[in-house]
Amino acid sequence: MRKISSILTLLLLCLCGNLSAQTTVIARMAALAGAATNQNKATVSTDWETSVDGGAVYEFSNSKYLGAITNNDVVNAIEGNKFVTVAMWVYGPTTSEQALFGYGDQNTGVKVSLNGKKQKMTTKGVDDFDELTVNANNIQANQWCFVAFSFKGKTADVSSGNTYRYYTSTTDNQYNSRSNHNLSNMAVVADASKLLAIGSGNQGTARDVYTGLIANLTVITSDALLNNSEIAGLVGSAPTPTKSALSNKIAYVELNKGNGIGYYATSTADAAIAAAQAVVDKQSPTYDELQAQYDALNALSINLPVSGKTYRIVSAYPNFEAKQEVKKAMYAGSETTTGNNPVTASIVRWGNATYTNNAYFWTIVPNGNGHSEGAVVSDIIVGWTGGFNSCSAWYIEEETLCDPATITYQLKEGETVLWSNTVDAAIGKPYPPTGFYNKFATFNNLQGTVEGDETVVLNASYNFPFLYGATVETAPTVALDVHGNEAKYPLYHNNGNLSVEYTANTNAPDYTQGATKNNTYFWKIVGDPVRGFKIYNVSANKYIHQTNDGDVVVTLDADGTTFQVYNSNTTIDRAFCLKVPNRQYYINHRASALQGWIRPDEGSSFRAYPITKVDASYDLTLTGQYATLCVPFYATVPTGMKLYSNSSVDANGVLELTEITSPAFIMPGKPYIVEAAAGTYPLSNTSILTSKATTNEGNLHGVLADDGETVPTGSYVLARNKNTNKQGFFRTNGTVNCPQYKCYLTLPATSPTAAKELYFDNEGTTTGIEAIF
Repeated sequence: MRKISSILTLLLLCLCGNLSAQTTVIARMAALAGAATNQNKATVSTDWETSVDGGAVYEFSNSKYLGAITNNDVVNAIEGNKFVTVAMWVYGPTTSEQALFGYGDQNTGVKVSLNGKKQKMTTKGVDDFDELTVNANNIQANQWCFVAFSFKGKTADVSSGNTYRYYTSTTDNQYNSRSNHNLSNMAVVADASKLLAIGSGNQGTARDVYTGLIANLTVITSDALLNNSEIAGLVGSAPTPTKSALSNKIAYVELNKGNGIGYYATSTADAAIAAAQAVVDKQSPTYDELQAQYDALNALSINLPVSGKTYRIVSAYPNFEAKQEVKKAMYAGSETTTGNNPVTASIVRWGNATYTNNAYFWTIVPNGNGHSEGAVVSDIIVGWTGGFNSCSAWYIEEETLCDPATITYQLKEGETVLWSNTVDAAIGKPYPPTGFYNKFATFNNLQGTVEGDETVVLNASYNFPFLYGATVETAPTVALDVHGNEAKYPLYHNNGNLSVEYTANTNAPDYTQGATKNNTYFWKIVGDPVRGFKIYNVSANKYIHQTNDGDVVVTLDADGTTFQVYNSNTTIDRAFCLKVPNRQYYINHRASALQGWIRPDEGSSFRAYPITKVDASYDLTLTGQYATLCVPFYATVPTGMKLYSNSSVDANGVLELTEITSPAFIMPGKPYIVEAAAGTYPLSNTSILTSKATTNEGNLHGVLADDGETVPTGSYVLARNKNTNKQGFFRTNGTVNCPQYKCYLTLPATSPTAAKELYFDNEGTTTGIEAIF
């Protein structure tokens, strides 16, 4: 390492201005780095050297940093009552947040960092010191840039004046300041955590690790805020390249020169390489000679795209390409990956760069503006903050093997064009995809070679879960269930509002799986896969309407909305999803409402079940307090009525009843004991069980046969004692008929009682039966 003389140092300090009183350098890079104990230590650079005693130049790459540094002088300064300045030279900038200096653990302490052309300081664990991010356009790539931060220590007074500044390589007063902020509220850092990290936000882990070079890092204390020239005088000048650095730069330019896009132009690169090599070949080149040639190589321009030519935009991240096992490129794709209707919206995607589809070819139009980083999520190109060295880095290569063309696909019904979509193609290449993807439609004549700008009329066959081309008059009636984990939640309208029966009983023996089923639950799906489908409610005489592209409640109106029908990604048989063309949101159920949702199949897969419309009704009449009931349809429980099941009788012949409150409706085929005030209770529905077999639950048997059923000998029927007028179950002799929609009771062979009569309470005896049922 070369050192300037003490006389030169004194001269530099004089030129830089007088230092403020009580200004002290308390630590430099070399000493701090020597105290680092972490296993992933950054290494001393062999390409750069510094003239500052103890300044040192370290390379930070591949998660290497200088952490777990114990330095009591620095700790005392940060927690003391003076200004603390952390200053350094960095070779950057970076394109994602990377820490330059950290103190404390991940929740407490202070961190200074660089993010592209922005700097910021964060006091971790302090609510009243927001991180301050300031643009600093003088920080440029491939250059040494001066960066410094000043802040008051934890116990310092912050009642007035500027208490925080950041500085850059520019002249005096080109800094940004903030007032009345310091570390006074910083959470207490335990002694075990009073450690420093350079090139990382945490001393114990590679958190926000820096990639690049840091040199001359210096920690300074002072009574007052320092200015740029005062700090620069203490930190020293930027490092200078060694012969090794210039040789490495020559090798890099040599490797990346050529006539392709993104390469150094051969004509200018060769001359610059020759001049730089001549300096390397000198026995003792001066610093100025080395720096001049290094700067000249840095200043070389690269070949840019030419307007009118055709290019690919290809992923430039080698590790990512190796992981994908194929080179990836951007292309102009469709707005969705599935769907029956024509896709009119476009989106930038990425796919295999070997494809010759014209969607992968681009022309460049200069407009003088910059651009943001791009990245990939799934196969879609999006904005991303991850920066370079990730899958968001791209390069451009010229495409010379294609002659662009377009293909216009049409679907006709006779002479009527039902659907038309134009996609990019290349002459001499196979027909490209149509942009009309769905397993419900198969195109039969996509084979062929592009001859020019041409129109291809398609033939299609369809396999839809409902009738193609139906109208309200011709479409079959269906029930629509929203499936979440295969639980069936029927869709219905309630006073004009769409609702999902979210609490449906999943064990009911009927496809409708819910409460009373009538026209409010019945739908017709009308339309076709090209023009789109509408969903019509039989009771409301209205269609489903999705008002906008958002997570909002879906409603009904007279006009409705045209939906695309999409394949479901679930394994549920016959499931499909619904989405408005050119909109982002699918229909999804959110508890008892339908709302838009950005992804399919998370509660948005529907199934349509055919409905055979049968008007079913039964008037239940009670002449006393109790009755029995078993009907083949869902029904609402009338007001004031209670439902019971029975599975046991005690030793005294008393029926033990269990009240049924869930589900809160009458289930088809389920036998009940009913308690209500005397009167007639109409029950009805528009769907009905087809089976008329007697059902059984507990001790009760429900009769569904038209002519009723003969009650087995020893079974019991509900009747009234003619003397006491009390109701009970009375044992029969095999000659009694139980009518349709009523129940009888049979005790198990192991029952502890064989009483003649069974009462609802423990009162009375019987001497005769006035009537059965």
